[in-house]
Amino acid sequence: MGKVYKTLHRVQLYLPQRQFPMQKLLIFLFLAFLTTTELFSQDNDWRYIVSSTIPQNGVEAKLFNNLYSQQTGPGDGVLDTRASYFTSFLSFLYGVNDRFNAGFDARFRGVRIDNLPSSPFDLFAFENGDHTRYGVTTIGPKVRIAPLARLPKFSIQSAFWFPIGDQLTGSDNDPFIDWDGASWWTQFFNDFSIGNDFALFTEIDFFIEDLGKDRTNRISTPVTGIFSYFPIENAQLYVLGGYSPYWQENYDYFVQAGIGAKYQFNPQFEIELLYTYFTNGDLQFVGGKASTFNIGFRYSTPR
Repeated sequence: MGKVYKTLHRVQLYLPQRQFPMQKLLIFLFLAFLTTTELFSQDNDWRYIVSSTIPQNGVEAKLFNNLYSQQTGPGDGVLDTRASYFTSFLSFLYGVNDRFNAGFDARFRGVRIDNLPSSPFDLFAFENGDHTRYGVTTIGPKVRIAPLARLPKFSIQSAFWFPIGDQLTGSDNDPFIDWDGASWWTQFFNDFSIGNDFALFTEIDFFIEDLGKDRTNRISTPVTGIFSYFPIENAQLYVLGGYSPYWQENYDYFVQAGIGAKYQFNPQFEIELLYTYFTNGDLQFVGGKASTFNIGFRYSTPR
C-alpha cells in the first residue's frame, strides 16, 4: 500500500516510446485553436463565457471541489486497494481593466488510502493517520489577459503556486498529498458558439510541477475540449474529453472523459456537477479503474 499514493502522479506507460514531431503538432494545434473562431458567427448574449476576462472593477470567485478515487491491486484484475484524493480549489479574479485580470488561487487537499471494500467518500472523515492526510497545500498569484481585441473569448491565464507545509510528497508515515516544489500553470482558453444552442470550449495548457533545485520537474501539456448544449437559457449540459501527456524520460499520460451540467440561478451565481472516467498506463497495466466526482460554485458580478 505504501506506493499506491503516488500512482496518480507517478504513472508509467508500459509501451515503447514513440517519436512525434511535437513542435509542428503543437504549432498546428495552437493555430487551429485561434482561428477556429472564424467558423462560428452566431452567439448568445445571455451566456456566461468561461474563457472571457472579467470586466473592469468586476470580481469572480470560484470554488471547485474534486474527489478522485482509484482502485488498484497486484494485477490480473485483482483489486484490493483504494486511494482517494480530494482537492478544493479556490480561485479569485479582479478586473483591473476589461482585458487584464489579477487574483489568486489556493488549494486544500486530502488523501486516504485503505483496503477494499471501501467508499471514496470515507475520505471526508478528514483523519490524520498513517494512510490519511489533509491540509492547505498551495497558494499563489494569478493573472488573465485577453491579448487580441478581435478575439474577446480567447484568453491566457497564468498562475504560480507556492507549496505550504512540510514533506508534502510524503514520508514513511505520511502519504503523498502534493509536491514540495512550486508549480507554474499557464492555460490558453477559447470558446466558440455554434448556433443558438451549442458551444465548444477548448483549452491548451503548459504545466510545470515541483519546481526546485535538484528536482526532475514534471512538464505536461494537457488538452481539453468541452461540447455544451443549452436546453434553456440558464442551464447547460456538456461532455468533456481531456488528454494530458507528461514529457519525461519514461512517457507518462492520463486520459479522462465525462459528463456534466451547470445551472445559473441568476447572472451572479452558478452551480456545476461533473463526473469523469479516468485512466492512465499504470491503471491499465494492473487492471485498475478510477473516476472523479466534482461540484463547483461560481459567484461573479454581472458582465
